[in-house]
Amino acid sequence: MEPNQVINLKVPHRIDVNSSPTSCDVAITSINEVGSEGILNVLTVKAYGYTSKDLPTQKDLTGGFFYLKKENKKGILFIVTIGEKSTGEMLRANLTRGLKEMHRQLQGSIWLPLLGTGEGRLKLEESYEIIREVLNSVSELFSGGSTFCISLPDGRYEKNFLEGYGGYYGSENSEEVKAVESPITKFKGSYYLVGSMWGNADQSESFISKGEWINAKEEMYDDLVNAVKEYDILFLKSTYAMQNTSILRIKAVGRVVANPKNGSDLKVEWKMPKMLLDIADLGKYRNTIMPVAGEDLEEILTLIGKVRLLQSGIYDPPPPRITNIAGLIADSTSGEDHLQLFEKDVEAFARIMASKKFIPPLAIALFGKWGSGKSFFMGKLRERIEYHANSKKAETFCEGVAQIHFNAWSYLDANLWASLVTRIFDGLYAYIKNDKSSDQQKEEIKKELSGQLTVAKEGVAILENQKKSIEAQIESLETQKQNLEKELMAGVEAIEKNTLKEFLNKADVKFEAKEKVIATIQNNPTYQITEAQLKEIVPAAYWNKPDEAYNKVKSAYTFFREFIRPDKIGRNLTWLTIILLVIFLSPIIIKLTVIKLAGFNFMIPQVGISLLVALGAAWRRAEKVYKELHPLIAGFWQVKVEHEKAIEEAKSQFEQNEKALKLKIEKNKSELVGIVQQIQQSKAVEADLNFRINNALATEALYSFIEKRTGSDEYKKHLGIVSIIRKDLEILSSLFTEHNTEKKLTDEEAEKRKQFQQKFARPLQRIILYIDDLDRCPEDRVVEVLEAVNLLMAYPLFVVVVGVDPRWIKNALMRKHQLQFAALPNGNKLDGLEQIEASNYLEKIFQVPFHLKEAQDDAVKKMISKLVTVTSTQTATNQQATEEYNNSQLPENVVNEVPVNNLQQNNEDKRKEEISKASNPLQSIEALLQQLVLSEREVQLMQNFAPLIGNNPRAIKRFVNTYHIIRAHQELTLAVADENDDELLSIMFLLALSCGPFKRLYRPYKSFITKNQQLNTYIGKFFESPLASKGMDFTTEETLILADKYKCSETITRNNQVIANFLTLQPATAAKHMELVERFTFEEM
Repeated sequence: MEPNQVINLKVPHRIDVNSSPTSCDVAITSINEVGSEGILNVLTVKAYGYTSKDLPTQKDLTGGFFYLKKENKKGILFIVTIGEKSTGEMLRANLTRGLKEMHRQLQGSIWLPLLGTGEGRLKLEESYEIIREVLNSVSELFSGGSTFCISLPDGRYEKNFLEGYGGYYGSENSEEVKAVESPITKFKGSYYLVGSMWGNADQSESFISKGEWINAKEEMYDDLVNAVKEYDILFLKSTYAMQNTSILRIKAVGRVVANPKNGSDLKVEWKMPKMLLDIADLGKYRNTIMPVAGEDLEEILTLIGKVRLLQSGIYDPPPPRITNIAGLIADSTSGEDHLQLFEKDVEAFARIMASKKFIPPLAIALFGKWGSGKSFFMGKLRERIEYHANSKKAETFCEGVAQIHFNAWSYLDANLWASLVTRIFDGLYAYIKNDKSSDQQKEEIKKELSGQLTVAKEGVAILENQKKSIEAQIESLETQKQNLEKELMAGVEAIEKNTLKEFLNKADVKFEAKEKVIATIQNNPTYQITEAQLKEIVPAAYWNKPDEAYNKVKSAYTFFREFIRPDKIGRNLTWLTIILLVIFLSPIIIKLTVIKLAGFNFMIPQVGISLLVALGAAWRRAEKVYKELHPLIAGFWQVKVEHEKAIEEAKSQFEQNEKALKLKIEKNKSELVGIVQQIQQSKAVEADLNFRINNALATEALYSFIEKRTGSDEYKKHLGIVSIIRKDLEILSSLFTEHNTEKKLTDEEAEKRKQFQQKFARPLQRIILYIDDLDRCPEDRVVEVLEAVNLLMAYPLFVVVVGVDPRWIKNALMRKHQLQFAALPNGNKLDGLEQIEASNYLEKIFQVPFHLKEAQDDAVKKMISKLVTVTSTQTATNQQATEEYNNSQLPENVVNEVPVNNLQQNNEDKRKEEISKASNPLQSIEALLQQLVLSEREVQLMQNFAPLIGNNPRAIKRFVNTYHIIRAHQELTLAVADENDDELLSIMFLLALSCGPFKRLYRPYKSFITKNQQLNTYIGKFFESPLASKGMDFTTEETLILADKYKCSETITRNNQVIANFLTLQPATAAKHMELVERFTFEEM
């Protein structure tokens, strides 16, 4: 079973953390029974190239699932989880049905998140239990090549699932589980959060594609970058704020494979690229590079997913390296002292500088020529001081020492005061951060410092004003938002309430149909009735409804009611009685009339005559009633027509109002979205300001503040930034030091300082500032730095070490203060002025001058030997380290063994491997590299050139490095194979001339060899020069060359017979490789 599986799930599967649907061949997602959009299904369809329009409809989902598959796109199985029944019931039933019916379509890797946990409100455990039950029930259908990729939302649930549901292999405490977890628990490296943003530009893709990480602010974090070691782990990150919450976004995870120690770039193997994990409340990691440990680290590892990290290979042991031509050593502030020059000197300085008995301030001038090891000395000094501070000898050495490195050359284009003070406060902030006191105490310390230091305080005041402005802006936007929301809700409610029916009812009321009906009655001269009489004909309920009133008034019922109206009923009944009597008496009358008129034949039936009589009377009566009702009906018709017209107008008005209301709602929505975005942006700015305010000592705000102050003419007229800095340094000194000799503290001040120091686990007792690379800066910057050092010497908190070439600092002072030093740029003195030496000026600043020791020939030889033997030892060391790394990953009771029955197979595998190597050109290259290991003979030859190389460590490294590269060149292969010392000596001699103190001889020597390579002469003839004579000008180039020839010849003959023998060779031997060698020198520039 694989490490990312659980034992109680029968189908092939793996547990993923925060995985994407695109990582699989087909996806399963959830949907409700009507096919609405949801976060999960929209994410899935977009990942596979579909749109929301492709979501299934309610009709498609009648079976509880739907399979979507279009040409050239991956398939998606939609499972209905929300409907009439509970989410759990629907998930169980519909997932089972969908898997059974669509199992043929579900092939390959199947992405399956924990369904129903969103709007379905299932707990993660409930969803997993149902999914597990369903998958086990259909396991026979998926026993082939399909694999379910069960995706957990993030790493915090991973351990619960993989252990709570059976662990990796078995029980939670099994040896197998421990074996898998051990790489994380045994990892001895460090973790760093590194920034991905350069201003507003995201560099993530560039870093990942190039396999690197670059420090955008080299001058601020170079020490921290240089401290990163190989195989340390980097989290590529950015930070932002959302709804008053600081967010840390992890974009990639990688491990460092190389650190050139230049404070700038790291080579990184990005094991987990293209991540996107947001972690709340960790946005405090805003600096370009920051170490992370403790609870924050555990949260990051957990949310990423520890199993996922293991699978990425980030904890894999380092691969063995081919280091057969290693030994290319760059300048570094760390490493072994190959010349063994500095150990005693470093120890002496370290003991004094870390001693409690020693009372600062102290300024040390570390003098040495370029390449003499000044930076290396300071690095070693820093290591030893840190050693003594951590030695637990509190009675002897200071425990609270903040060591800060300031590279003057790195800040060449920056404001010196801003850079220097920012660097000091940045180091102070780092010291506070690394102190073992509680987080609350650290915050109190930072708050105390920010409140007392003028620079921080004034910088914070500016930030506070900006914050107030932002807060006012946010408040205004919030008010606008609330007003818009109210308008929006009112508009929605208006649409919901003001239905067409309601609108028409209002139109009916406005029409005043009742009044119009009464007016119609009153204005009808032919039909005068009272309102009460009209109510008997047309009930009042119909009066406000003209359509119904009109139908009522023209109906047979109304006609009948009018016929029998009380004021006319007597007359009408009399007529009706008469008509009825006529109808009944007509036969009798007709019969008598017939008898009387027997002779007449009228041809009209008796019944017909009766009816004619009755109908005639009724018609006349009905005609009279109709004539009376006709004006009333006509009046009601007019009211009806007017009402219909009013209703149509009302309908049109309703549609226009509704349209306008909807447009207003959409406009409000758009404005609301814009305001919400503005609020979010403003809150992000507010969060940034809060961070800057709370961390005023370690942000660019401090630098910006000082830089603006130094550039402001108006401000310089008043106090000046130097005065502010002086005041702040005095405050720092009074807060941390107990030996303030300039000012006696009051009891209140002393108690305040005591309380402040008690917040530290290790109160700061000393700040040691290392200023390096000053001899690369122009004259003005050199003098500025000296002035800054002089300022620091006023406070008993500081020890300053300045590394500089004495020639450079002397020339800078001479050029800057020509009048004071009574000298001209050409070196001539000014008459009438007393000359002041540069040493007199430096004595006012530095209490201790120290010149680095120069190496003797024996030390140079040892250094050459050590540098080249690194070549042959690094491979074995790396292999041993790899074995130790591998063994460290195993549980204590697990032993590396090779089963006996596998030995024969292993031998066969080795034989095949050897055949493969023989036929593989790359293996041939590796074999060639193995042959390029320097021999003992070559090392001895190189050591013979120690007097010509000189005692400068940088020159020695350049000699060894260059020879290594030339040595690897194919043109030299035969010479080495033939063990031709003459050719090797000619190469080494050229390199020694170009690197050592006799550089001036390189061009003349090259010219001599070129001109004489065809002649029968010897190389030593080059050094045969005429003797110096009286009156010779020793300042000319020609004379200087003669002097160097003499010195070089004396050095060779006095110290080394091997080189002396080399000088007896013919120039043709030296000329053979001259063209190759000169490509590796500065002399051709």
